[in-house]
Amino acid sequence: MESFSIWIVSGGAGAGVKHAGENTVNTNELKGNQARGQKVFADNCAACHGADLKGTAAAPGIAARSPTYAFRQLYDFKSGARKGANSELMKPVVENLSIDDMIALVAYTASLMP
Repeated sequence: MESFSIWIVSGGAGAGVKHAGENTVNTNELKGNQARGQKVFADNCAACHGADLKGTAAAPGIAARSPTYAFRQLYDFKSGARKGANSELMKPVVENLSIDDMIALVAYTASLMP
């Protein structure tokens, strides 16, 4: 969960924001998360969301989405809290993703232009 805190402090809660008692953000770790996220995307998401993340007939574009919004959606798909037309399609995709995988994934997708 430490990487989640770093991610939130570095971008999810506003870039450059430092809260009392928190360590300085390691930007090398963030770049690593984005690289890891790119691999997670290629391995799990590109087939439906498109290699350019702009979406397909089967799934919406996900480039430049709010990382906190995107993480919550992934978490809700994984936990079964998210219901809807594509929920059943997403569940097997996210069921094997760890929290760190999801954080890396949204760090990557949020870093791209729509």
